[in-house]
Amino acid sequence: MKEQLFYVKIVQMISILFLALLTIPAFGQETKVIEQVDENLYNYRAYNQDGSLQQKGMYFKTNDNKLLIHDYWKDSFGNKALYNKGKLVWYKPNGDKRYTYEYIRMEKLSRKVESLEALLASKNWP
Repeated sequence: MKEQLFYVKIVQMISILFLALLTIPAFGQETKVIEQVDENLYNYRAYNQDGSLQQKGMYFKTNDNKLLIHDYWKDSFGNKALYNKGKLVWYKPNGDKRYTYEYIRMEKLSRKVESLEALLASKNWP
């Protein structure tokens, strides 16, 4: 039971930090800069009101003109992530180990299986 709670807390922490990394650009910044550096690559920088760098990363432009999060991303809190054309490769919260996309996916699936098992166990079958 303690091991399950540990894994639940890890998944929750990863989810919260991952969402924070993606949503930080929406809050507290005065300036966001996107510059084209290659035919399909764009540099992204977000600055705080005091001019300090809040977040940086790259975008990849698809054939249908969509910008996908791409390459190495980092924020001022020390969180780091690597993306490949919109798909998460790994995520590393500040001061923690690196979590791969596969690991995060397996943890989420494991929680779903446990939830379904508990649901099945609670049913009164004839």
